[in-house]
Amino acid sequence: MKPAHSGRVLSASFVAALIINLALLLLIGALISRREAALISKAKPQAIEFIRMPPKVEEPKPKPKPIEPPEPEPKAEPEPVRPKPKAVTPKPVKRAAPRKSAPKKTPSPSVPAPRIDIPKQGDGPELAPVPGTDSRVTAPPSDWSTDKTEAAASGDGSGAGNSGAGDRALVVLSRTMPRYPRRARERGIEGWVRLEIVVKPNGTVGDARVIDANPKQIFDQAALEAIRRWRFKPTYKDGRAVEQRVVQEISFRLDRRR
Repeated sequence: MKPAHSGRVLSASFVAALIINLALLLLIGALISRREAALISKAKPQAIEFIRMPPKVEEPKPKPKPIEPPEPEPKAEPEPVRPKPKAVTPKPVKRAAPRKSAPKKTPSPSVPAPRIDIPKQGDGPELAPVPGTDSRVTAPPSDWSTDKTEAAASGDGSGAGNSGAGDRALVVLSRTMPRYPRRARERGIEGWVRLEIVVKPNGTVGDARVIDANPKQIFDQAALEAIRRWRFKPTYKDGRAVEQRVVQEISFRLDRRR
């Protein structure tokens, strides 16, 4: 009796469980249906159209332009070499003695007039003197005379440089009177300057330097400026003009007789 009763109980339990499960399934299905109905009623469906885009066709890339090589620069044609003209040695031109006008004298009662002495010759060691300079430059320039007697240089012309190398003596064609420094004249200073000069073949003074002076640095510049303007008659040896080196002394004296 007991086994049959227990079998019935199990069958009844199984049926009850099956009914409960079916009820739950139906309940869940009803809930889902209501939810879907609510969603469908709220959201209206929208029609969506899909348009197929044509495939993008890539344009062909333009071909790169060929790079043209740069044009070569035109080469400069070399200038034709012109032959150098032959150097022509100018012949020495004899210059005429310029006319000198008498300078205007300014009255200076308190200051004695300057007197610049150019002796006949310098007393330098073994150097030939300059002929034609035996007169004093105290007279007005209009009374100067360039036609002095041509005196030969003393000795055989030996000494520094080429002094006395010519066949004829040096003759002064024109000479410039040195200016008396103003300060020396106002202070009554007298003196002398001994110069060594180089006479070019054309008769001009090429170089001049002070070898001695008394007093120093007072009359040097005035003597140099004057001697560089002197002109000499060209001296010739064996038919060619030669250079001479001589010593000349210029004295600066004040004429106190006035």
